[in-house]
Amino acid sequence: MLTSLLLLIDTPEERNRFEQLYHEYERLMFYVAKKRLGDDHLAEDAVNEAFIRIFKNFDKIEEIVCPRTKKYVVVIVRNVCADIYARRHKDNEFSAGDDLEYLAETSDSNIASTQDAFFQKYDLGVLGAALKELPEIYQTTLYLYIVEERNWAEIADIMDCNIETVKKRIYRARRDLRAILEVHDGK
Repeated sequence: MLTSLLLLIDTPEERNRFEQLYHEYERLMFYVAKKRLGDDHLAEDAVNEAFIRIFKNFDKIEEIVCPRTKKYVVVIVRNVCADIYARRHKDNEFSAGDDLEYLAETSDSNIASTQDAFFQKYDLGVLGAALKELPEIYQTTLYLYIVEERNWAEIADIMDCNIETVKKRIYRARRDLRAILEVHDGK
């Protein structure tokens, strides 16, 4: 991968700078990607894709070894990981299918810990249809919170946002879902 990118750089000085950047941050980027994705192969893909993105904006990097560049490469690899995660889990959004069947199969006490009585009174088909009406960002957040039972910090890492944003999305998703269901009931 490095060799093919180096061939695209015109000057030997720029090639040396990019090679220095690669060797300086490649292990850090892999560590970040592996921590986020949990798989060596996906982490390698994320690092490669991140370096391609960095290559496209390489002229914006002034110093190779500095805190600003370090932060930049970490942000790039985090964003790539978020994209990979979203692509891999796009088919796992809330629907009246498998994910909601999972909720139905869990014990009543487990459901009670994640759903209040208001939501428990609805048929899974009705809930699934209502969930599809929510914006995708709310669907994804609820999926991670309810089905995958992720905590706020894990969701914030996956979605590359802060914990307060996750809390607000969960609150708003539940509020909007309640409103959709109330309209369905004719209230």
